[in-house]
Amino acid sequence: MNMHGRRTDNYRKDLRINFKWFFGDVKSKLFLDRFNLTIDVLAALKSLSCSRLGLIGGIAPGFYDPYFDERKLGSIYGVSVF
Repeated sequence: MNMHGRRTDNYRKDLRINFKWFFGDVKSKLFLDRFNLTIDVLAALKSLSCSRLGLIGGIAPGFYDPYFDERKLGSIYGVSVF
């Protein structure tokens, strides 16, 4: 899986296929913790899809020039930032 996934990433970037692979025994605690965390994150992203988020306040002191492109956020996750 890793070898073929890497080929897709290198040679077929136009497909934009995202994947994540896990290594280890599927019954081990480490594997289950990492896998469950990934499932939780995917569920949160799905619930945020087509959502509207409010951005309140300015930049926190100590952070210089942080920027994100809300258009890219919307195109990837389907989220609008206002």
